[in-house]
Amino acid sequence: RDNLAGVSDRRKMRIRWYHFSDVDDFSLPALEFKYRTGRLGHKTSVSLSGFRDTLFDTKMDEFYPQLCKELAGLGTAQNLALDDFYMPTLRVQYLREYFQDPRGLRLTIDKRIQFFQAHSSSNLRDGIGAQYPLTVAEIKFSPHQKQAVVEMLRTLHLMPKRHSKYLVGLSIFEQALYV
Repeated sequence: RDNLAGVSDRRKMRIRWYHFSDVDDFSLPALEFKYRTGRLGHKTSVSLSGFRDTLFDTKMDEFYPQLCKELAGLGTAQNLALDDFYMPTLRVQYLREYFQDPRGLRLTIDKRIQFFQAHSSSNLRDGIGAQYPLTVAEIKFSPHQKQAVVEMLRTLHLMPKRHSKYLVGLSIFEQALYV
């Protein structure tokens, strides 16, 4: 809601993990807090070791109580998640490529994006899926590099724009209006 309303100072929470191969080689899931202040963003992450073997088999309606148990005792910063009641709403899956230049400019390219709707009686592995035909590129850089990035984009004749995979996924399942 904050993103759609144009709120410039906001936070979001997500669970992120990486899939490394076709033989169920997954990283440890992590609870990630993304913060945005104006146009600048940063994130913090907390390992969810208690979900190592159960993340994909946990029913959505059992997820929040297990998350609260996992976060208990981690400290006030991580317990921001406990301020409200959260339920998984969407799973976003994609292939990501990473690039970095010598100055530290980073580029990520996300392709083969798929969205899966989460239902309270299902587990994370299940869900109704939808393909997304676009590829998303994101340039990441330090605030002091902004002018260099602006000049680089100008020479490439690219027009940067905002994009939220999360909101695209919700709109595909008619849970948000996002164009």
